[in-house]
Formats: sequence, C-alpha cells, structure tokens
Amino acid sequence: MLDKLSGNLLHLAVKLSAKECIQPLVEFGVDLNKLNADNEPPVYRAIVDDIDGFKELWKCGALALCNIGFESKENILDLAIRHGRFTKYDIERLNQHDENGMLPLSHAVLENDLKRVHFLLSWGANPNIPDYSGMSPLDYAIELKYDEVRELLEEYRPLELWLN
Repeated sequence: MLDKLSGNLLHLAVKLSAKECIQPLVEFGVDLNKLNADNEPPVYRAIVDDIDGFKELWKCGALALCNIGFESKENILDLAIRHGRFTKYDIERLNQHDENGMLPLSHAVLENDLKRVHFLLSWGANPNIPDYSGMSPLDYAIELKYDEVRELLEEYRPLELWLN
C-alpha cells in the first residue's frame, strides 16, 4: 500500500509542479519509474506538460532509468531535447561527480546495468574519467569481471579522439 501511495505522490508532485517535494520523495525511496494509469513515468508528464519538476527529476536520475520498460514511440531523452527541457549543460552533467565523488556511469557499471551504460555512453558519458577513488567506470568493469559492460566501454571512443 505504501509503495502504491508513494508512487502516486510522485506523480502528484509532478502534476502540481511541487518540485520541492520530488527530492524528499526520492530519498524516501519512491520509484522514479512508477507508471501512472496512462502507463507513463513521472518524467514523461513533466516533459510533455512543461512542468517545473523536470530538472529535479533529472537530478535524481530519472532520465537514466526511465526508458527501461516504458512503452513510448520516442526515447525519453530525445523527447526532453525536442521539448527544450534538456540542454548542453545537462549533457555536460553526465561527466560530473555526485556528492559522493561518483559518476553516473560508475553507478551504472557497479550495478552491471548494460542498458543504462549504453544510454549514458550514447549521450556523452566518458568511461575514462576517474571517480573519488581514482577508478574509472572501465576500471570497475574490468575488476568486477563485467565482461559485456567492459566490452561496451572499450568500444567507446570519445569524439575528441576521432577528431585528432
């Protein structure tokens, strides 16, 4: 019952543009991918309805996860870009460390989440940037023997290397 209620609360916070409620709900453990009655995650409604909570959902990681299991004709990130909700600043954030010194890509690798790793790489995450411990996402994949993730990371070649 609590999970159903908390998921509905996140949708309600998005609908009411109560962005100050989003972070506490996520910290409480609300599922960012919880679908509403129309089979949509909260971030979809925030994008399509031009709701203030989009940036807060992005900061909480909604875009990195919401494509999995979401039945949409359009990739959610492409939708965000088309609607002007996602900017160059947001893409640059893919290679910034969080408050724990970790990168979004490092989190995806440590969870052995191949889909999320591919998603982050496709939008510019760099597998060679080290985190607080000095290890890169590629280092983690090698150490943990996540072979599929490692292969995907090794195939990645930053744009600046192609241009030189």
